[in-house]
Amino acid sequence: MQIKICGLTRRDDVEKCLQLQVEWLGFNCYQNSPRYVTPDQIKKLLQGVDDSTKTVGVFVNTSNREVEQILQETGLQYAQLHGDETPEDLQALNVEAFKAVRSLPNTQVEDILCYQGDYVLLDGAAQGLYGGTGQQADWNLAKKLTAFKKVFLAGGLNPKNVKEAVRAVRPFAVDVCGGVEASKGIKDHVLLEEFVGAIASLGI
Repeated sequence: MQIKICGLTRRDDVEKCLQLQVEWLGFNCYQNSPRYVTPDQIKKLLQGVDDSTKTVGVFVNTSNREVEQILQETGLQYAQLHGDETPEDLQALNVEAFKAVRSLPNTQVEDILCYQGDYVLLDGAAQGLYGGTGQQADWNLAKKLTAFKKVFLAGGLNPKNVKEAVRAVRPFAVDVCGGVEASKGIKDHVLLEEFVGAIASLGI
């Protein structure tokens, strides 16, 4: 079971994640997000982070050229496409990338499998928002997806409910943003410890 902490904006939060041996770090490259960080800020946040920790830039309806440029400039390893990107958009990228899907009531496994790659992130959905909604994803859909993809389970996770989510879905990884924050973009180190500790207690 791996962990992805997303929406990082401060160096001390990155260092806390490294101390807790978090496997994936996420940085928001979407300018309309309250957790947005510039490429220059990302480069500073990544100083001293080696390749054993996976780093992800979160993009929303960004051109492929810009996604590729930002990854090259910053050293981020993966692009997470969290907007309305098509399977063709993902396939045309010349960098490591995966799709984030908002689980709407009518979303089916087949709707997601058309996106190439080993990974997919399943998030909750709220009208007019592309992520960070705090809404729970469809755990039943996520469970079905695990037969085909390495699933990042996101959407409303926090230290109190993450064990239930892991037991229900058995995803490849869990993804948390707002559930471990003191305010938007500011991580609460106690909540980070509790979140990581809750997963460690499962022994998975």
